[in-house]
Amino acid sequence: MELKSKGLVKTFEELRNNLFKSFVFYIPKTLIPEEKKEEWSVPKYAIFFDTIFYIDSKGFDKLLGKELCYGNILNKKALLKTNIFQFIDIKQSLNEQEFSFFMEIYLEQLNFCIYIGQWMSQHITEHIQEYTEDNQRSFELQANLFQLHLQDIQTRLIEPRKKQEVKPVDVLNYIENKLPALHDLIPNQVSIQKSENAEQQSEQILQQQKQSKRQTRKIRKKRPLPIINDTEIENYLLRTVFNIS
Repeated sequence: MELKSKGLVKTFEELRNNLFKSFVFYIPKTLIPEEKKEEWSVPKYAIFFDTIFYIDSKGFDKLLGKELCYGNILNKKALLKTNIFQFIDIKQSLNEQEFSFFMEIYLEQLNFCIYIGQWMSQHITEHIQEYTEDNQRSFELQANLFQLHLQDIQTRLIEPRKKQEVKPVDVLNYIENKLPALHDLIPNQVSIQKSENAEQQSEQILQQQKQSKRQTRKIRKKRPLPIINDTEIENYLLRTVFNIS
């Protein structure tokens, strides 16, 4: 039984990690708590906020910038299909109660992805000053693929009476308690800062953001993430989606 449990844990980690591969995201500056604004206004932290990051299909992360990404996000469709095939195999090896529990945990992860995926797609124009059409299409595609993945699961793997609607998520609390493996954003990126041109890169990004803000004719009113008013906001920045293996 212990061997079986270890195998299921490993399989679940693979399925969950696939959700965060071929993945684009950004961290809005509106998430910075008031008491941290001065500390995090220095250039070396400029790359963390209102900047698009991309995690590729192998789990390696990078700053996206103006690099084309839409075609890469299409890889997520194949990754999510792989998850479906694995679920079909898993269903054959578990009894109904075990599979229901396994699926319930996965759906909680997927609900989180759908929720933040839709939010980032809808608010990119408010938080990313120099977004491109490809950026916008990439976020829209990602949100749609997560939604289609849920529909695929409901059609192939869940009985009609057990179908679930997407629910709002307390994002900060969720990442703190449900995604313990995704917690190395600052340490990982600080190591990048030690490269010869990292400080210069950070300064350039900060200046670009300031210049773009000055050139913006229309002042956009930024709205905070819904249901995100937890005092644990710093933990979100330390535990967001990086270092997916």
